[in-house]
Amino acid sequence: MGAMDYEILIRRAFKCDRYGHAGADTDIWTGLVTDEYYANEANATQKVKDKYQKKLEKVKTFVGKAFDAAEKELTKRKAEADKIVEIKSLKIASDRASNTNELSRVIREGLDRFIDYEIKMGERKSK
Repeated sequence: MGAMDYEILIRRAFKCDRYGHAGADTDIWTGLVTDEYYANEANATQKVKDKYQKKLEKVKTFVGKAFDAAEKELTKRKAEADKIVEIKSLKIASDRASNTNELSRVIREGLDRFIDYEIKMGERKSK
């Protein structure tokens, strides 16, 4: 999974462009992966580990809010209950993720469901 999957998940959920909603930025994911690398070094200080954990929780919050927005959209559209349950399950899985590998699997699965359920990015607005 790349940083783009993360950004596109956020952008689809909130129908925005890059930077159009909190978290809609590949640099956030890239920074998290970098912090995780340093936190997992043998000589990593507690400060470095804490920084990574704090950033992981922040990213999980962004992802969770994306699933909440998708659930709201599906509910508004009166989608089948199993689709809504699946999105809720993905939110729970994202909340439980303990590292970027686990979270990236949830994001990829979420993005696949967003595509299947036609949760699309918003239209670009011309300036």
